Order: sequence, then structure tokens, then C-alpha cells
Amino acid sequence: MTEIPASNPSTPPKVSLGAVFLSTPVIAFALALFLSLVIAKSTLPPAPADTVLGPFFGGLLLALLIAPALIAANNHCHLSLLTTAAIFLAIAIAWTLTIIQTPATPSQLLQCIAILAAWLIAIFGTVSLLRAIRIPPSIAAAAVVIIGLAWLSWPVWLSPYLPGQSAVTFADRLIAPSPIFATNAVLQREGGWTTSPIAYHLISLGQDVPYSMPNNITWCVTLHLLIGATTFALALLLNRNPRSAS
Repeated sequence: MTEIPASNPSTPPKVSLGAVFLSTPVIAFALALFLSLVIAKSTLPPAPADTVLGPFFGGLLLALLIAPALIAANNHCHLSLLTTAAIFLAIAIAWTLTIIQTPATPSQLLQCIAILAAWLIAIFGTVSLLRAIRIPPSIAAAAVVIIGLAWLSWPVWLSPYLPGQSAVTFADRLIAPSPIFATNAVLQREGGWTTSPIAYHLISLGQDVPYSMPNNITWCVTLHLLIGATTFALALLLNRNPRSAS
């Protein structure tokens, strides 16, 4: 009579890669797609050509709010990459559906998508680095969100304190790589967001401190790609040498 070998209770159950793939990236994609479409739909005005900036700014903010937590929750690099790609694709789809209803061109859409890709790569790399130095997922995600919000909103909290005579030069150096201003520059026909009624009462740019829009998206895309590549490379090195991260 053939004996059936007893299973080792200490051996964890095997989970197929397909099951892991279906449990995380698809959920992330569905969540990102739903939220981004809600934001795009809710910010579309009756005359889309006048305020199309809303969905694009909302997409950048959405990426910042949901990507860090979903990336930090994954312990495997390929799952984090798939999650980031899902969020990128969802927001890009929402933007495409938005821009169809406006006079904006496919070239403008592609430039905005390039900004989004660089922005998400920077987020992905920064979260990966924080996780590599053994920072808990919730804290790593929160830290990246706070840093990202500070970067996106600097015209509100920093512009009143820009130094006197050098205020214009300092502002221009911050404006060139800013995702918000780079996106506004791509959609220049929509006008500067700093002239909107809400922004006018919150910031001094364009009032006490004159500024100019970026000429292109090069500085913005380059800076965020460098941040993402550098932080991710450091994360890989730390993961290969765990002692250096402890």
C-alpha cells in the first residue's frame, strides 16, 4: 500500500504568479481608472475649451494621491511596476476622453502624457528607495504624498516669501520643472491657471512676482526622470546589499 507523504505544515502554500498578478495590478488599475474618470468627468465644464486644465491638473494630483500607497504595498518590483503602469494608463485614458471634447491637439495630449509618465516614474523611484531603507509602507507612502503636495503647491505657500530682487529669477527656476506649469504651458491657449479667481487670491505669482511660462516640457520631464532613475537605482543597490539599508 502506497503511503502518502505528509505535508510539511511549515511550508507556505504556493501562490501562482498569475494569482498575484490578478490580485494586485488589476485592482490598482480598476481603482485608478474609476477615480481618474470621476475626476475628469466632474471637472468637465459646459464649455470644455475654457477650463480643460482642470482634468489634467486633477490627473497629476490623482497620481500622487493613489500611486504611493499602491506601490508601497507591493514587496516585489515587478508588481510595483505593473501598478504604476496601470495608474498611468488609466489617467492617460481619462485625459484622452477629455481632450476629444476640446480643441486641444494630439500633440498637446502626448506632451501631457509625457509629463504624467515622468511624474509617476519619480513617484515610483522615491517610494522604492524609502521601502529599500526599511521605512514601513504607510510612512513611505505618506512621506511621498507630502513631498509631492509641497512640490505641486509651492506657488501657494512659497511665492509670498520669494526673496526681493531675485524673486523673478528664483520663481522661473522653480516654474520650469514644475508639472503644473509645464502642463499649463502645453495647453497655453487655456490661459495661465494663476489668473483664475481662486488662485488670484492665494498666490502672488503674476501679481507681485512676474513670471513666464516654460517654453517646453524638457526641464520638467528631465528632472523627474532623473529623480526616478536615481532613486530606483539606489533602491536596487540597497536591496542587493541589505546590510547597507539597515
